[in-house]
Amino acid sequence: MTTSAAGTDSRSFVEFYREYAQSWVHTTTAAALTGFIGLASFISPWFLAVAIAVYVLPPIYIYLNDNIDPIPDSEASSAETGSDSDAAPNGDPGRESGSEATSAEHARETDSPRADRTDPVVSEREGSERPDVVAASGANGIDDAVRSDTERVGESEPTETDRTEANASAGVGTETGSGTGTDADIGTGRTGVDTDDDVAPEFETEWVEVESPVDVALRDAVASGEGAYVAGDGGVVLACGEEWEVLLDDGLSGDSNTLWGIDYTVSTGGEGDDEGNDVLWVAGDSGVVGRYDPAVGGIADFSAPKDQTSSWTGLAVTGSAGEETVHLVNGSGAVIRGDYDGAEGAIEWGELDKPGSGSSITAVASRDREVGYLCDSSGGVYRTDDGGASYEAIGPDDAGAAFRDLALIGSEGLLIAGEDGSLFQYDGSAWTRRSVSEVPLRAIDTTESDSTDIEGVVGDGAGTIYEYDGNEWTPTETAVGSIPAVVVEDREFAIGDGGEILERERTRGS
Repeated sequence: MTTSAAGTDSRSFVEFYREYAQSWVHTTTAAALTGFIGLASFISPWFLAVAIAVYVLPPIYIYLNDNIDPIPDSEASSAETGSDSDAAPNGDPGRESGSEATSAEHARETDSPRADRTDPVVSEREGSERPDVVAASGANGIDDAVRSDTERVGESEPTETDRTEANASAGVGTETGSGTGTDADIGTGRTGVDTDDDVAPEFETEWVEVESPVDVALRDAVASGEGAYVAGDGGVVLACGEEWEVLLDDGLSGDSNTLWGIDYTVSTGGEGDDEGNDVLWVAGDSGVVGRYDPAVGGIADFSAPKDQTSSWTGLAVTGSAGEETVHLVNGSGAVIRGDYDGAEGAIEWGELDKPGSGSSITAVASRDREVGYLCDSSGGVYRTDDGGASYEAIGPDDAGAAFRDLALIGSEGLLIAGEDGSLFQYDGSAWTRRSVSEVPLRAIDTTESDSTDIEGVVGDGAGTIYEYDGNEWTPTETAVGSIPAVVVEDREFAIGDGGEILERERTRGS
């Protein structure tokens, strides 16, 4: 709960009650209300009066005390001497894969045989010269926070002891212990009290629209330490240096197929690649798959692996350039792995697998060559520990929402964006759920840290960006109609479905 510094700037009761409704006091009194009403039904109607008093009196008492707190002695002294007290700041805290309708519309499969090993179709076209890239911006900083209900997925409420023990040991809003899951501490605050010595400078955060070289829908985004990259409709691929520029304007071979997924790997100086250079992989409609090196401009076309010409809705790349592994997913619920051989310039594809019910796989992410995750439009999540040879369902049970995107946290955790506006968090053994938006969430990205100080960003279908700083989620409305992808690792930016690009700027507050 927030109190005014001077105690005289009273908040409205409505504003107060919004905060109170998220507190443990409200949860306790609501439970007591239910219990006493039950007693009134079986023992005595007088318990109704007790129930009403238990539920009504605490918020009134807290509200009145909250708004009449006297000025602390230290603040009064400061005011008399004319000095200002430093305020303790709050910290600052993707990917749309294509809709099922679009995936279904473009799903086509042919029957002609192909070899597992595919040599690329190398285009003579050259992309735009790779621009010089600039460093990512900024320190952290956010003022307000959104408090929203957290509910246990398929479980009962944890005790306060469970919360305290879990907060002490878990990373990034996860609570461990029994293996059945507990309330997520994502958005519930940190344990402990900050001292004046720990107060950091306060920053104001703003998402600013920058000039975009295209006006077509952008679909996916990724960033490395070297640059930022975006893919979208018409086969466009953008890169950011001093400004955003077009690398490809009409797809891999001039086919203008929409690119739904983009990822990168980094060269170690192997065959045909400069050391430290980003190498891009893209995938999209009509089964297009390609490898593109912005430094040399060459495009290697590996489209229609295993004769699959349905739309690839996403991809994930692991390993260094020249020996990378690529995982592709599509709107028919299938996933396929490919191992690239830089010396031969060819890729060997594994077998097509359908780990779920056949619902569209909307996102894929890999921790390393062996461990990876998928989520689908039926609310299913799947994990592989053998590089994609097999997958197992890891829940959650009865999610009741289509999943749109996922992001990794620490060594075992996940955050998943739901169609119902909820975030689903996995700590390696249990799931928790938190309501964030009233409209579908479309994209999510995190810094993948084990710490509760991770940064996370979520974009929704109404153009609102939610940021998590290890404490709470904070919404920022933008002029963009919808946010298909967000990036917070290495660089911080978001894309819109009208070609818009937003970058996060921070300025030191007064």
